[in-house]
Amino acid sequence: MFKTLVISSLILSASAFAQDMSKNEDYKTAYTEQADGSSRYVGKCLTHEDYEKSQFTVKDLIQKYVEPSELSEQSLKDLVLLLGTDAVKKIFKVLELNDLSDKNASQESIFKDYVDDITVDMIELKGRQELHLLRFNVGIGGGNGAYVVLNQVQHGTKRKFQLMSYTMDGDLNYCDRAVWSK
Repeated sequence: MFKTLVISSLILSASAFAQDMSKNEDYKTAYTEQADGSSRYVGKCLTHEDYEKSQFTVKDLIQKYVEPSELSEQSLKDLVLLLGTDAVKKIFKVLELNDLSDKNASQESIFKDYVDDITVDMIELKGRQELHLLRFNVGIGGGNGAYVVLNQVQHGTKRKFQLMSYTMDGDLNYCDRAVWSK
């Protein structure tokens, strides 16, 4: 009983620290208009895709650009193993790809049917080296693109992944307090 209580309180306290800070910004202050008519993000989410080289750097390439529809079944399985089934599950949940597929669809078939392309790298956020950030650049829907940044946390022998930020076509949809400018 005591063990269950301790574990429950740890889970609740861990989720209490996660907080979506993106709701604290509005479009008028978080984006600036460029001379060509496009907009550029100038908000506080440090892992936003526009902040590469100014707020974070790419440390390592985990998966080079690949189009899953071009991969063999074995290569798709290898991709899922490389990224980790828990990370892939989190990515699919964030991008709502599970909702598009059959209830019993494999991660490999979802990749093949719904992901146009993917690149994965490890990034380092300046001043926050305690975070182990993986950035997934995922093309979906024939021209749309998302960046999903996950923090990899080791719990004994198991890896867990926490959502840090999520952008779709440059728009900020989620930014955790851990990667928010103070």
